[in-house]
Amino acid sequence: MTTYKLMEMGIMSKIKSYIIAFIILPTFTSLLYNCSANNAPYYTQGGYYISTVNYSFDLVHNAVVSAVENDQTYTGATYKLDVDKSDGKYAIVRGINPNGDNNDYVEVEVSKKSANQTQLNIKYNNNGDALRSSALLEIIKDNLKQEDKNLK
Repeated sequence: MTTYKLMEMGIMSKIKSYIIAFIILPTFTSLLYNCSANNAPYYTQGGYYISTVNYSFDLVHNAVVSAVENDQTYTGATYKLDVDKSDGKYAIVRGINPNGDNNDYVEVEVSKKSANQTQLNIKYNNNGDALRSSALLEIIKDNLKQEDKNLK
């Protein structure tokens, strides 16, 4: 190989390293951060996906019932509302698979934190499914925005 070829290969290697270090890695990191962040902070505990939303308890409870009734099971059927109990400060909403699969259910606990702040604990199945829970949270938030528009 000529000296020119060796020099050209070294420069190309450095350019590739710079592209990876200064363009691709920051872009990937930013994309990863944006995918995991949303307007409501969340965390998981005991299989529950937990988040707080800035809406009243009653609005959140109604949005949860609507979301659970329209959510799809792993087999594509809609959940059958099994439990909907509320005392005005705490509610539990549970949807079960209508085909008898006891391992396919969604459970949402709704807790009043203050007049305009409500905590949601979302759990799919026994161990929890954070991906499905985060998707249901977004559906609930969309329902809340729609209900909020209807009240105005």
